[in-house]
Formats: sequence, C-alpha cells, structure tokens
Amino acid sequence: HPNWSYGQVKQALLATGDPLASLGSTVSGRRLNAANALTAYQPPDTLGPRVVGATSGTFAFPVSSVRLEFSERIDLTTFTPADVTFTGPAGAIAVLGVSAVPGSSERRFDVTFATQSAEGAYSLAIGPDIRDLAGNRMDQDQDRNPGEAIDDRYLGGFNIVLNPYGYRAYPVAVENIDLSAG
Repeated sequence: HPNWSYGQVKQALLATGDPLASLGSTVSGRRLNAANALTAYQPPDTLGPRVVGATSGTFAFPVSSVRLEFSERIDLTTFTPADVTFTGPAGAIAVLGVSAVPGSSERRFDVTFATQSAEGAYSLAIGPDIRDLAGNRMDQDQDRNPGEAIDDRYLGGFNIVLNPYGYRAYPVAVENIDLSAG
C-alpha cells in the first residue's frame, strides 16, 4: 500500500495485531503483526477493556469531574452514571453524567458530579459491566476472565487539600520607611 498515509499505516498496525494479555499496559494490547496489517486481516477482539489512566493526585482546588482513559474504544451505551460509584469525606456522591471526550475515539470519558470542595479523600469505582465495541466486558486485572464483580472494577481517587503546603497568609500593617543614603 504505497499510497497509504502515515495515519493509515499506524491505524492498520494498531487494529490488526495479535491480542495478548501478557503485554500489559500498551496502546492497543496487541502484538505487532505486519502481515495482518498488509492483508487487512482483523483477528477477533477477545480482550476486555481496562482503565489505563485517570485523574488522580492531590488538589488544592474544588473538583467537579474526573477524566478516565480506556485501553480501547468503549460502546457508549454501556458506560453510564450507574457504572460509577463515587464517595467523599461525607459519603456517597451522585454522579451527574458520563460523556466521551470529543476527538478521543470513545477511549476518554469525563465523569461529572457536583463540585466538591471539602477537604479529604474521594474514591471511585468504575465497572465492570462496561463493554468494548466487540461486546467484551471490562478485564481490569487482565486475567482473561472479564466482568468479575470485584477484580475487574477500576478503583481510583483523589484528595482535596486546600492548603497543601501548610502556609497561611495574614494581612500586616505596612510601615513607610525612608531608605535614602545619608
């Protein structure tokens, strides 16, 4: 295919690799198979999706969403607020929405909720009944046994610490001092 663009070659290579769970965290979860890419052979997708990235860490400001990234494209009808459990320092927090990030090929999603500003730990559990385009359920632990209620959920979270460095600013009286030489 000498007339293929770089993007077409890359897409063919990513889409036609051999699925291997042992590869761990890779872009496609597949081993490169140039012969498949050149002949347009598409092996059946047997690997379940998994969360490979998420908003986490400690924040010194209020938070109203978390961004997730999956290992592959997700069937949009299978990822709803019902697939997310979110808790904060005061208990359960309602998830308001789940939406695909434009231009992410249904791999990145924003999970939205009411703005949270209370200091403390926040945790979320995602899945496991979220499916890829082939209908495979999540396989977060990559054991090829998708959809396990405990093992195949993604668990993550973040902290809000409004004063993470321990410094506080206080107003003080200003005194006018003349620094002229003499």
